[in-house]
Amino acid sequence: MTHDRTHLWAIVLAGGEGERLKPYVRECYGTDRPKQFCSFAGRHTLVEETVLRAETFLPPEQVLVVGTEHHLPYLLECLGQRPPGTILIQPESRGTALGVLLPLAHILDRDPNAVIALLPSDHFIRPHERLVEAVANAEAFLAADAADHIVLLGAEPASPEPDYGWIKRGVTRSRIGGQTFESVAGFVEKPSREQARSLLADGWLWNTGMLVSRASVLLQVMCAGLPELTAGSMLLRRFIGTDWEHAVTAEIYRTVPSLNFSTAVLSRQTHRLALLPLTQMSWCDWGTKERILQTLSQHPELPRPYGVPSFAAYRREVATR
Repeated sequence: MTHDRTHLWAIVLAGGEGERLKPYVRECYGTDRPKQFCSFAGRHTLVEETVLRAETFLPPEQVLVVGTEHHLPYLLECLGQRPPGTILIQPESRGTALGVLLPLAHILDRDPNAVIALLPSDHFIRPHERLVEAVANAEAFLAADAADHIVLLGAEPASPEPDYGWIKRGVTRSRIGGQTFESVAGFVEKPSREQARSLLADGWLWNTGMLVSRASVLLQVMCAGLPELTAGSMLLRRFIGTDWEHAVTAEIYRTVPSLNFSTAVLSRQTHRLALLPLTQMSWCDWGTKERILQTLSQHPELPRPYGVPSFAAYRREVATR
């Protein structure tokens, strides 16, 4: 199946602080470097891996990376050779809703017909080809009969993880390219451990945080019921490319409340969501030391830079505490 990628864009979210992983980053790097600018497997940092993954199906000009102002030295170190206008800087970190809104406004300014793939920068994904295939099929699904929907990419859970969002599978809606698209019957963000066990037993999927949507639809869904985002998006789009852009962006970040994208936006609009279960693909949000080392133990072919220990050694360390 071939796809016209003229209007497909990627947003790489790289503005997080990675607080829980900082002790492990210090252990590996000897500094408080944010995790997305670290390499835990291979020679590329997590943000470089994510950008390179996106550029396997998109030109560099259509891959936008959004970071935070105090991360600028790391962004330039990792991505300094990127095309102009593809690194967007937030004045400060004010939640993932604004982190999505800023690049979304810039993309719509350049391409009103854009379709976007949202890609957090701290994920482990193997093989990359399965994600590329999923994005292509999601784009085809939107073009076929679901233009007003947002396609969430869900991963098959391996454990009752309380730190992830969970998605309840609904009815089958369509099959494209050998993959099944379903409705979303429920949405839970960061359940208790006991609730996560129940969700796992009931067949819910992990919410990877990755999605595919028409940019205009995503903006519409984000602004529904959230007037702060509506006003912010209107101001951003009005002043992009002008001398006032920087000042207006700073004012929006100063006045709009910090909002979590999944909780404030997606969980309130489940009727606009579709679900694409990711199969035959290894996925993990590398937010903790244990997850990183466990993933590496499952992929011995990956090199461990900076003396990253084995998962078995880590378990022995935990057992002796």
